[in-house]
Amino acid sequence: MNAPTPLIFLSHASVDEEIAISLKTHIETSFPGVSVFVSSDPEDLAPGDSWTEKVLEALEKASLVLALTTQRGLGRKWVWFESGRAWHSKVRLIPCCVGKVRKNELPPPFSLLQSLNVDESDGLSILFKRIEDSLSPSTKSPNIRAIVDELTRLDVRCEERGRIHENPDASELRSEVDRIMKGLDPGSREAIRLVLIHGEMSDGGATKKVTEAGVRGPNFHCLSALDLETNWLSKVRSSSSRNGSREEDCYAIKERIAPYLREYFAKNPR
Repeated sequence: MNAPTPLIFLSHASVDEEIAISLKTHIETSFPGVSVFVSSDPEDLAPGDSWTEKVLEALEKASLVLALTTQRGLGRKWVWFESGRAWHSKVRLIPCCVGKVRKNELPPPFSLLQSLNVDESDGLSILFKRIEDSLSPSTKSPNIRAIVDELTRLDVRCEERGRIHENPDASELRSEVDRIMKGLDPGSREAIRLVLIHGEMSDGGATKKVTEAGVRGPNFHCLSALDLETNWLSKVRSSSSRNGSREEDCYAIKERIAPYLREYFAKNPR
């Protein structure tokens, strides 16, 4: 009779689901003999399933529990509950730090355990070695540097998503984005998207890119005019040209609206 597949339970705050699913994917790719339970992954928790029962069942079966101890995760009661359940059952529990929280800054009882900064190459390498030594051999050598870079990028996104979730004005700002976007022509929307992606762009550079994309539209003329229409842009650098040209004026998206524009473009890709 075949031995059951070792299960890793990955405890995390819902806002950190992208980080959790990324770790799940890379662990299961490197260790096909291991299964990772992530409660935010639809494959693990299908619609209609009893959430609490599924979580407790997975905790009961787990051979290893990883707690995603981000700043956001440490503020969620369920991360503490799931970690406490592992502590009580004496299953190995490894706090995995990503982002602002570092392993030597964890509060008790997490500080009593050997923790890892999994967004650093050394920490992630140790985690994968622990899995290999205690659960299953690796069949594919992971690209540690690439995974670390991915976790770092995802942490920034989750941090932003957390701020949106906690912002009492979030609903109003989403409505503002939807309302103004509906009134913009394709060229103006593309210009907003380009400035958002690049962080900042010159007026001439944005106009050139929009024209090259073939979506300029009848109303888009320059970023300064687009700012008057939306109030979403701020000039970060003025042109040094002596002839009065504004083509080198550089603009960025205002911080208050940037997260909601990223959310909008994620739902409405080009």
